Amino acid sequence: GQAQAQVVCPIQLVRSSDATPAPVAMEFSVEFDATALSFDGFVCRGTDDAAASCPGDQLPSGHKISYKAARPGAVKALIFSLNNAVLSEASMKGDVVQGDAGPLALRFTLAKTIAESDKTKISLAKVIVSDVKAQKLPTQVKEGMMVMGL
Repeated sequence: GQAQAQVVCPIQLVRSSDATPAPVAMEFSVEFDATALSFDGFVCRGTDDAAASCPGDQLPSGHKISYKAARPGAVKALIFSLNNAVLSEASMKGDVVQGDAGPLALRFTLAKTIAESDKTKISLAKVIVSDVKAQKLPTQVKEGMMVMGL
């Protein structure tokens, strides 16, 4: 993309099966090349509309989003709900995702022009997802989705 263009990267959260408890909170770090990208915040419901910010850093579910830069190229984030609202109802049925797995997305501005062949890496690290009992849900990245309960 061209310098100053905005890009949106969805965060997809899915349970490995219906038996896996639903997630209600999530903590993670976003890591990226600060010479290529600047972090602009979150986009609600995983929309591709780069202008659709989460008003007041709050998801439609009522979850609050708290985040801050940890260092250049790293942002720490916490997503929580005081009433234990479910963050994602999506679950796997075989290899198919059932339900909406994209509660939110990350928005970046390109600091420089990046050719499609020179893709830059954006990753989530130190991911902790918890259920209504504040129990950590085992989580792995699988085909670009965070799958809980593996």
